[in-house]
Amino acid sequence: MENSSQKKIEPIKRNQPKADLYETPNFGDEVVNKKIAELQQGLKDSLKDSRNKFSQCLAYNNLGTAYFRLFKYDAAEICFDLHLQIAKESTHLITFGNKSKYEAKTAIINLGCTYHMKREYELALQTFREAIDLADELNDKASKARILSNMSNIYEDCCDFESAIECQNQRMDLVTELCDINGQIKSAATLGCLYCLAGQIRKSLENYDKVITNLRMKIVQKKLGSIFDSNADENIQEDPAFYDKEVIQNK
Repeated sequence: MENSSQKKIEPIKRNQPKADLYETPNFGDEVVNKKIAELQQGLKDSLKDSRNKFSQCLAYNNLGTAYFRLFKYDAAEICFDLHLQIAKESTHLITFGNKSKYEAKTAIINLGCTYHMKREYELALQTFREAIDLADELNDKASKARILSNMSNIYEDCCDFESAIECQNQRMDLVTELCDINGQIKSAATLGCLYCLAGQIRKSLENYDKVITNLRMKIVQKKLGSIFDSNADENIQEDPAFYDKEVIQNK
C-alpha cells in the first residue's frame, strides 16, 4: 500500500448532496425533534453575527453531527462542508488564529466519515489523506491515529486486508508512542481480526494475546491507582491479576 499521507490523486467529481438543513424535524421522537430544532435555531443565530466564525463552525458541526447520527448523511455532508469552508476562509483572522486549522481538520475527518457511510469509499480515502496531511502539519498524532483507523475500516469493507493491516499497524505505532493503552487494545483487537481474515493465524493470535496482556495491565494500573513508572514491572509481576486467566472473562 502506498503511504497514505503521500499518495496524490485527482479530486473525485461528484454530485452535490441535496437536503434542507432547516426542514421541520420529524424523527418520530419528540425529544429528538426538539433537540434538532434547537440546533437549527442555534445555527441561524450564529449566522446573524458574520464576525463570529468560531460560533458558526461549532453550530454547523453540532447540527451535522446530529444529522450523521440520525443517518441523514446528505444533510450532515452539507453541514460539514460549510464548516470546512468557513474554517478555510478564516485562516487570516487574528481572532481565529490557529483554531482554523483544527476546525478544518475536524470538518475534513467528519466529511470522510460521512463519505464512508455513503459507501463513497475512494472519496472517503482521499478525504482522510487530506486530514492526515493536516494532522501532520499540526503534529496531532492522536488525530492521525484515529484517521488511520478510519482508513483501515474502509479498506476492510473493500476486502483489501493488506492495506487495512498496514493502516492499523501505523495506528499501533502512534498509540504506542503516545502511551495510549486503550488505543493499543483497540488496535491489537482489530489487527487480530484482520490477520485472521487474511489467513495469517499466527499473527492474529499474537495480537489477541496483546489485547489480553494490555487488559490485564489496565486492571493492575487501576488497582495501583497510578500510571506505571520505570519500576512498574516488579509490581506487575507480583500482582495476581496479571496472571489470572479468569480476571477479564466478564469484562
